[in-house]
Amino acid sequence: MTWKKVTGYELEWRSRVRGGKVTMLFEEGEPPVTSPDLPAQDFSLMADMLRHELPRVWYEDAQKILKTSDKEPTQETIK
Repeated sequence: MTWKKVTGYELEWRSRVRGGKVTMLFEEGEPPVTSPDLPAQDFSLMADMLRHELPRVWYEDAQKILKTSDKEPTQETIK
């Protein structure tokens, strides 16, 4: 389980499906992660979290968890 610090993001809204994709960018050397098509409510929640908490957002790739924290989360913070 590895936490990655989110350093940027791209939002892609798709009117036809009434939802969109979110691409998260990480520190140098880490490939970006793009979500599948998300329903409007999930897309909005992720977009709001990234917009308002970006310097503090972390992503855990194995369980696909987004978390806000001032420092890198630990194993215990997932429980």
